Order: sequence, then C-alpha cells, then structure tokens
Amino acid sequence: MAEDSRVWSCHPDLQAEWGKFVKESRKTDNRDLNSDLWMNFWRCETPTATAGSEPDAGDILQCSKALSQENSIDVNSMAAVSCEDIPAKSEVEALPLTDSQLEQVNSIALELLDFLDMGGENIPEDLKRELCSLSPPGMISLLKELRSQLSDQGAYSFCTLLCVDVDSGLWTDISIVFEFLFLPMLCGEDCKSLGEEVKAGLKLLAEHFPSACVSHLLRPLLSNETTSPSHLELLSELIPFLPDKDSLCLLRYYISNCTAPLAGNRISVLSCLVSGVRTGVLEMKTESPLLDLLPTLAASARELSASEPFASLLLKVINSFKALSSPQINSTLVAIVQQNNSFNKQALINAVKALG
Repeated sequence: MAEDSRVWSCHPDLQAEWGKFVKESRKTDNRDLNSDLWMNFWRCETPTATAGSEPDAGDILQCSKALSQENSIDVNSMAAVSCEDIPAKSEVEALPLTDSQLEQVNSIALELLDFLDMGGENIPEDLKRELCSLSPPGMISLLKELRSQLSDQGAYSFCTLLCVDVDSGLWTDISIVFEFLFLPMLCGEDCKSLGEEVKAGLKLLAEHFPSACVSHLLRPLLSNETTSPSHLELLSELIPFLPDKDSLCLLRYYISNCTAPLAGNRISVLSCLVSGVRTGVLEMKTESPLLDLLPTLAASARELSASEPFASLLLKVINSFKALSSPQINSTLVAIVQQNNSFNKQALINAVKALG
C-alpha cells in the first residue's frame, strides 16, 4: 500500500468507546475494524482530505495498533490495578445471542467440559481459538453453561488452565470469570458444600489475579449481609494468598461500609479480615485502616459490651495498634475497654496496658 501523508485518528467524542473496545477485545486478535460501526468512528484530521471520505482499512489498523498499545492492560500487571476502580457488572450480559451464536457456545461448552473432566493441563490450540472467537456476551453465556455442569475436578482444572495461560495470554477476561462463574456459586446454596477442589482452584486464582479476585469476587461477596460460615472459611483461606496491598484494600473497603453498632456478621467478617492481614501491614502509622475502624468500635462499645465476638475483635485490633500507639488512640481504647463486660475484659485491659 502506497504511503499516505494523511493522518487518521479516533474521533475525540469516541475515545472512551474505543478504550472499552480495546479492553474488551485484548484477549483476541479477531477485531472487526472494517465494520461500518468502526469506520464511522474515524475521520481525517488534515484540511486537504476530501469531505466525507473514509479511511483505508490499513490506516485504521495502523492507528488501532497504536491506540491498542496505549489502552491495553498487561495481564501480568493485573495485580497493580487499584481495587477502587471497580467497573459495574458488565452490561453485555443482557445482550441477546443469535441462534448460531448459542449453537457455537453449546458446542464449545461440551468440548471444554470433556477436556476439563479429563484433567487436561494445556488447552488445545483449536479450542483456544474457538474460545477467543467468542464475543463478550458469548463468553458470559459459556461461563453460565459451565457453572451448571462443572464437576469439582473440572472447576479446579479450569482454574489451573487460566493460571497456566497467564504468560501466553488469557483467552478470556478474568473479571467475568469471577463474576459469572464463581460468584454465583458462592452466593447460592452450593456454597455450603463447596468442594475442596473448587476451593483449591480459587486459591490459585487469588494468587495469580489478586486484584481481580478482590474486585470481582470478594468485595461483591462481602456486600452480602448474610455472610455464612462457609463464606468466612473461604475468606480466611483466600486472604493469605493476597498481596498486602490487596488485603488492605479489601479491609479498608469493608470498614468504610461498617456502621455502629456492629452487627454480629460484620464482627465475624472483621475478625476474619484483621486476622488474615499481616500484623506488620496493619501497623502502618498513617495509612492503617484500623484508624478508620476505631470510631465505629467506640460507638459500638456500650451496646456490645457483653458480646464475646466483639471482645475478641477488640483484642485483635488492640494488639495491632502497638506501632500506632498515641495518647489519643490509647485513651479511646481505654474508654472502649472500660465499657466491656465480657469474659475477655481482663485480657483487654492487659492488652491496652501493654501499649504503654
């Protein structure tokens, strides 16, 4: 193609849409950049260009590569994504699929389920190409189909495949795997009998994709006020696999939604989170989320004075305040402990005294 001096660029009003397109399609090279939709998203910036002229597909592809590099997200740096930037649940879930697309999804699901049940370690290239060819709504439909049919061994194999493919490039957006495959499992009755293989698979995902796990699995899970013992058990098992910044992010998020007096289930979750985060991390002098929790504890002290779970939480929090000790903090803790009437009161008094 002859070199063209014209400069093609994305229309300013559509920069955001282009960013979304790049993000959603980074898992596959099958991008239809010649469609009418995308042709209308581009215009020539030079005054010499003919009005109403359309860019050459090669020009579009050249521009798209530059913008793709600018907007792409490296799967290996996914852990660095701030958990404050949490997108809403994907709107593509509601998009209907054609009969041919549904047929494609069902065919891929059967092939993938057979492969997973056999415990395969490396997904075949032809199957990977089929997975990459799925649109976002198609992938969500596939995950829903898998959710209803996956065995515990199949779920573990699926998690293993995702972790193995990190270096070579994921064939799906890991966030929708958490949202549409595993989150519904944890929010339903099945959570009570969640198999050990499924838990082991989730631990692998938490280790490889910690920020996505926090953003798209643990935070939505904790927003459910009916947190069950099964949830707490799973939470306590997953937190050790999270980097410090992600476990702190989860704790800070949860504390920000706590109000006084603390409900029983929130006390249990807080105890689980505080126990799971390394003590040295909680002792950060200026950024510890425990500083934000202190007012809620103080406001809950009188009403929960006889609560043993609350006293247990207080003991964990006080022991984490050693590096944060100050006259103001100490006086607040003393006031909280003085109102306590639990069997742990003496242990609380001793812990406060140890702060100096």
